[in-house]
Amino acid sequence: MEGEATGSTASRFGYEPSSFFSGDGDPTRIGQFMIAIDPASFSNSRFGERLDELLVTIKAQPGTRLPGERQFELRKQVEQSGIVIVGPLAEQLQNLPTRPL
Repeated sequence: MEGEATGSTASRFGYEPSSFFSGDGDPTRIGQFMIAIDPASFSNSRFGERLDELLVTIKAQPGTRLPGERQFELRKQVEQSGIVIVGPLAEQLQNLPTRPL
């Protein structure tokens, strides 16, 4: 897949880009290559059932979590509790003019 993605988009291989986690370095120049597959066509329409079985098995193992699970939980907490903003940003936001909607 990586060869297809880099070849068809003239982008960098996975080991070449600079970090995604900082602003240091050159632009990453990564490419995207997507394939859509309907698993029902070759799984006797049991893909969802089998995937559920796999996810339950993974979750039953101590210390495991599914991709995105932590982010969904944090989002739920923020929606319920809000976000605490302190320091200079809080002051700047408090000093913004307000206008009716």
